[in-house]
Amino acid sequence: ARELRALGESKSAAFRHSQIGRTLRVLTLCANDSVDSSRENTTPALSTNYLKVRVNGSFSANRTLNVLISGETVTTLVGEPILSSSANSDWLDPVGASLR
Repeated sequence: ARELRALGESKSAAFRHSQIGRTLRVLTLCANDSVDSSRENTTPALSTNYLKVRVNGSFSANRTLNVLISGETVTTLVGEPILSSSANSDWLDPVGASLR
């Protein structure tokens, strides 16, 4: 059982690492009340393939964002929101809103 857990953790880490440099669509989550200093000015999110992501910046919960993944921690990806200059951008939509 220990070997299987280690294999699973290794595969999970390799998959997270393979996402660096990619753009993922994420759903922002509620910020934790007990945020430590290493997570200051970030928003927790979950990608469409269920990876934990910390998005740089402060965003309200239940929003979808396109995020460029720039790095990782032990269990979480870190990324920058992609802000479109287009007036018709849908980079930040309430969940359930119809997309243009």
